[in-house]
This record gives sequence, C-alpha cells and structure tokens, in this order.
Amino acid sequence: MSKKSCPSCGAEVPSAASRCKHCFHEFASDDAPKKSSGFIILLATVAAMVCVGAGAMWYIVNHQAVKRNVVIDEETASVVWTRTSSQGTETDRLPFAEIKELEFVVGGKKATWEVYAVQLDGDKKLLHSSSEGTLEGYADHISHVMDKPLVEVRNIKNFDEQYTLDE
Repeated sequence: MSKKSCPSCGAEVPSAASRCKHCFHEFASDDAPKKSSGFIILLATVAAMVCVGAGAMWYIVNHQAVKRNVVIDEETASVVWTRTSSQGTETDRLPFAEIKELEFVVGGKKATWEVYAVQLDGDKKLLHSSSEGTLEGYADHISHVMDKPLVEVRNIKNFDEQYTLDE
C-alpha cells in the first residue's frame, strides 16, 4: 500500500486518505468539485434582475391603460368608448340602434354597481362601474337618453334569503 506524508504534521498516511488521522489535515483532491466564482454568481444575479425589470416595464407600457372614457353622444345617437395608452388612442362606437337594453347590475364582477349596454346579439359593453356609490340615477338617465328599457340585475342576496351548499 502506498503512503504519503502529511504536510502539517509529517506523519505517514495512506495515499487514498482524504484526511490525516493525526492532525486532521484535509488533503487536496483532484476530483473535488471546483468552487464557482462569486463574480459569476453576482453577474448572473444582475442579469436576472435586468430581465425581470425589462419584462415588468414592457408589461406596464403595453398593457396598462392611461385613461378610459365613455361618452353617450346624443347628436350621433351612439356610445363612444375611448382608451388612451402609451401606444396611442383606440376608439369604439356603438349606435343606439344596435342596443337592445341597458342593464343596471348590483354586485357586478368588477365593481358593486355596473351599467352595461346590451347589444342586439346579446353581447354586453360596460358603460360605467363604481364601488363607491350607486349608479341607479345614471342608469335611469342613460336609458331615457337612449330610449331603451332598463333591466336591474341583482347578484347580491338579502340577509333573509336561504343559501344552500350547491349554489
């Protein structure tokens, strides 16, 4: 069996030993994993942060509306939706003649009160929403301006209504 000499205490130890049995000196191993550089880890971390920041900025610029506006235009007898963002301005127009009715929703998906224009084909377009105050007066006024029926939809149950588990 071949032996080697410990550089710390000078004792003879087997050449396959990874540690001296006398002074516990660790011998260097050729097959030991090499330690990665701290600089490479720092560089990878900075690169990842730059990618996340760039992705967040792209999302903000391309998906966030700066301003949304709905106008009930009596002169042209149409509703005009305007969305202004950093990418430009988009508009959509819906003539009163293509609107079947207005819906006043209590307990809507986006807010507590919502007003929708229901088109002849059943599609709905949001006119206004609020969680701070009722839109009943607004909905009533718009239905008179458009000369369309106003339908109230209640998605909130009263306290005295019974709830079942399969609802």
